[in-house]
Amino acid sequence: STVDNLSVFGRVMQIGSRETAFTYAVSAAGVVNAISRACREGELSTCGCSRAARPKDLPRDWLWGGCGDNVEYGYRFAKEFVDAREREKNFAKGSEEQGRALMNLQNNEAGRRAVYKMADVS
Repeated sequence: STVDNLSVFGRVMQIGSRETAFTYAVSAAGVVNAISRACREGELSTCGCSRAARPKDLPRDWLWGGCGDNVEYGYRFAKEFVDAREREKNFAKGSEEQGRALMNLQNNEAGRRAVYKMADVS
């Protein structure tokens, strides 16, 4: 995976730090955003655009096409895809490795929720 690739992120991904937590969160958020927009654009056969109503805070002079980013699908997809590498590992209960995997899962969730909340999905 790209997150583990030292040529991309360097050694920061090998230590438990705020920078590592941020990288996991931003990576997960990026997947949600990319998948949500791909759904809207019709680039994926497994989803379509969101059918949510016109956003209340959208200025009246803006044209609403009725097809928004499918953030719900993007969130679900990202949860399955991004978390898979942490969930497939079988670490001993209470081990340092298990703690790190749980931390990574929490940071992934933080990134997904940030996109979800910014999209103001109800």
